Amino acid sequence: MADRYVWSGAGGSADGSSWANAHLTLTAAIAAGAAGDVYFVAHDHAESTAGNVTLTFKGTTLSPDRCICVNRAGSVPPVGADLTTGGAVATTGAGNLHVLGGAVVRGLTFNCGSGALNPSMRFGDAAVRIIFRNCAFNMVASGTSAAIQPNGTSAGGRWVEWRDCTVSFANASQSINCFGIRFRWSRGSLLAGSAVPTVLFSGASTTTGEIIVDGVDLSQAGSGKSLISGSVSGPVTFRYCKVHASVAVATAPLQNVQGPVSLIGCNSGSNVQRNESHAHQGVLTTETTIVRTGGASDGTTPFSWKIVSAANNKRDFSFETFEGAIWNDSIGSAKTLTVHVVTDNVTLTDHEIWLEVDFLGDGSFPLSSRVSDDAATLLTAAANQASDSGEAWTTTGLTTPVKQKLEVTFTPAMKGPIRWRVKYAKASSTVYVCPKPDLT
Repeated sequence: MADRYVWSGAGGSADGSSWANAHLTLTAAIAAGAAGDVYFVAHDHAESTAGNVTLTFKGTTLSPDRCICVNRAGSVPPVGADLTTGGAVATTGAGNLHVLGGAVVRGLTFNCGSGALNPSMRFGDAAVRIIFRNCAFNMVASGTSAAIQPNGTSAGGRWVEWRDCTVSFANASQSINCFGIRFRWSRGSLLAGSAVPTVLFSGASTTTGEIIVDGVDLSQAGSGKSLISGSVSGPVTFRYCKVHASVAVATAPLQNVQGPVSLIGCNSGSNVQRNESHAHQGVLTTETTIVRTGGASDGTTPFSWKIVSAANNKRDFSFETFEGAIWNDSIGSAKTLTVHVVTDNVTLTDHEIWLEVDFLGDGSFPLSSRVSDDAATLLTAAANQASDSGEAWTTTGLTTPVKQKLEVTFTPAMKGPIRWRVKYAKASSTVYVCPKPDLT
């Protein structure tokens, strides 16, 4: 393993041994390197190629390369105080820009293409994990098919991560096109002032893997924009992100059969958090009008979950809510968990809606047990869920409110979490669920 210096302005031997003798391009540095090498890229490095560029780091998951942008005027070798941004690698025209192999890349700017052309900016391959930190990804070419592909080709990158990274586009028809097994983007932002994609994430339904977007500012995507295309197969999670109040989650119809598209704790301001789950069986959104008295609240605003099911919602492949959890310190005595629901003039049966609860039912091992108020078997005749007429709801807009409760009783044998979820199987219908259960 060796330290290698990269600076486009060096005038020495270009063997990478010092700033004076630095490699002139990152391409040349990687070609001369070996797995586990560290590449120090100058803050004023400017590498541009009128053609395709493929940077294939030689690192592996067990011995990754490091490619770090540092202040060239700082210490030699660089120290933590020298970490910075500014070094840039670019292609022009229709030149693709691909960064592959096993590495941690920090502080670099990647600019792809120019003019009304359609290059691709691609990261990761099928063999190893690659992490980008404090990097900027800019699609400069303005062709409608130009795309940023964090997971490589249809073969798919195993694991690609962006941490504190920004992204920008030059045409609203462009997108982040995901093919691989896992892509995670933590913090960072969709840059203001760039062309905002009509659909931010796209992908082929047969090849899209897991996408996790965590703590990212996506608020530039507003009215008329969608976070994902209906062809993304998921699962996809947007968690504690800043989102525009008018952005759609998914284009319709959603073909996501591998997992839901979820917004968890996302927000456009100081109002109640936007929690949503979108699947081909239906959509769950946060409701602030039809709410249970004394039920769920963000501390200021009461809310419930509104589930609108699709025509293809079925008992065997039903819509599933988010999972809730309650810590339990009491063992050996029976507990009852109750979830309250309301509809408009629909009495739901245990074939159409039910509660599932997982708890620690074995006193010797932390082995999960499950209890449900679902019908006993698939062939058991349907029975109405229990009436809950005495529970108070704000039912503005409901013509004939029907209040019911989902309820199970069980005996925990070990302290730990009680996990619960509601399954909804009635097609083309609406139900409101209070996500604050009663545990007695």
